[in-house]
Amino acid sequence: MNPFKLNNPPKNPSGFTVPEGYFESFSVRLQHQLKEETPAKPISFWSKHAKTFYGMAAVLVIGLGIGMVWHWEVQKEEEAHWSAIASYVSENTDLTEEHYLELIELQNLEVPLTSDTEAEVLEEMLLENETLEYSITQ
Repeated sequence: MNPFKLNNPPKNPSGFTVPEGYFESFSVRLQHQLKEETPAKPISFWSKHAKTFYGMAAVLVIGLGIGMVWHWEVQKEEEAHWSAIASYVSENTDLTEEHYLELIELQNLEVPLTSDTEAEVLEEMLLENETLEYSITQ
């Protein structure tokens, strides 16, 4: 094997050569190419984020659909509950519909109770609603 000497230039050329006058005419050619290029078309916000919007819309539709189905199921259960109560009351008691509605209204009454006016409020409620006293004593 031949000894390697650092001071001697390599015998093989690198293979990369620059044509004569390349860098002298480079700026002129670059300016000419820049003038010929068409301006870049701007990217719209919608086209850039379309997948994100579609994903959010899909999640919204799925969420609303689940909520509506859940609401319908709860409503069916409540209707079944009230129909079972109505059939039980009609079969097992001698209450009329008017009396039954009065009892429901009495259950829905809200009595504000405070430490100072509790007795006064209860007395007023008893005086205003005669059926309330009947329901309490039963």
